[in-house]
Amino acid sequence: MNQDSNLASTRVLFLRDHKIETAILLFLLVTRLADTTLPQLIFGAEVTPPWFLSLYTWIVYVLVAWLLWLNRNELSSLNIDKASIILFIVSGFLLTFFYIRDLSGWIPSIAALIILDSLRKNKFSFVGANSDRSLRKHWYLPLLVLLIAVPVCLYNFRSGYITPLNLQSVSYAFLEASLPSIVFEEMIFRAGLWRFLKALGIGDLWVFFIQAFFFWISHHHMLADGQLLDFWIVTPLISLILGYIVLKSKSITLSTIGHLFYNFLIAYSAFGR
Repeated sequence: MNQDSNLASTRVLFLRDHKIETAILLFLLVTRLADTTLPQLIFGAEVTPPWFLSLYTWIVYVLVAWLLWLNRNELSSLNIDKASIILFIVSGFLLTFFYIRDLSGWIPSIAALIILDSLRKNKFSFVGANSDRSLRKHWYLPLLVLLIAVPVCLYNFRSGYITPLNLQSVSYAFLEASLPSIVFEEMIFRAGLWRFLKALGIGDLWVFFIQAFFFWISHHHMLADGQLLDFWIVTPLISLILGYIVLKSKSITLSTIGHLFYNFLIAYSAFGR
């Protein structure tokens, strides 16, 4: 009874002390789960207004930046280390590159510069977070995505057409892999949601399965696109692998690298089709 009482108290204290962080996380989670249907719900039209995607993107980036700042003294509980922050900063600059013609496209870079300046001034605490040595120790974990990527690539090559290895195909695959989207997903599912579930007293194994489930269903657009094999088999498996990388390494840096590697290989194998 005492243990249950202590757990309940811990939950109440966490929710009380992290009200803003929890609200941001829930907003990011809901919008990520509904992002493909959100324009239809708002505008009631099949065609999304061109400005909506850029607006949605910079809002998400700024909110994630705010989430990082609010948790600057407890980043290890979010599986975030210095390398994760650097990847987030790089993704902000990439977003500006993607939306260079849009005035609001500069907002992610401004947010990225603020985070970079805070990092340079040591305003983020990485006490308890993974060290470079720990990341090197688990360097092999991102390669686990090959268990899924190789069969999918071979399936894409089944027609006998092999994607040429050149600057065009590699550039296409990298842009299509979309580092900013990957960083968003890792920050939402394997950082924010992971820490939230742990704070509720849920054990590591259940946290591992729950985050994988939410990551999987967030790709429900595959059903509408007719990608049934991807939705029912490929995505659940990659969800578990990325979750395992974080479970093992306690870092979303390695899951981000694995995620990018997977997306890159799939985009490369589909180039020219």
